[in-house]
Amino acid sequence: LLHAVDDALLLALPGLEEVVVEIGDDAPRTLSRSTDGDLTVVSDSRDGVTRWRTAAAHGALTPELLADRPVEERLRPHWSVTWAVPV
Repeated sequence: LLHAVDDALLLALPGLEEVVVEIGDDAPRTLSRSTDGDLTVVSDSRDGVTRWRTAAAHGALTPELLADRPVEERLRPHWSVTWAVPV
């Protein structure tokens, strides 16, 4: 499962700037996120550098929409979405 870590993790969690993946005796793999103008740049010590054009949005959910939902969902009355395309 750790071999499958990729750019999506850093793109989906914008507060996350770096991830280090250590698997057994293999050399650690580092993925880091930065910006270059309006692009998001992900540097991966295994796969190289990828530049992404991203857009994000978020908002509140109405109480009526959450009325019959489980407690866990009612405690987070908001939504968010991130869209990313490699350039």
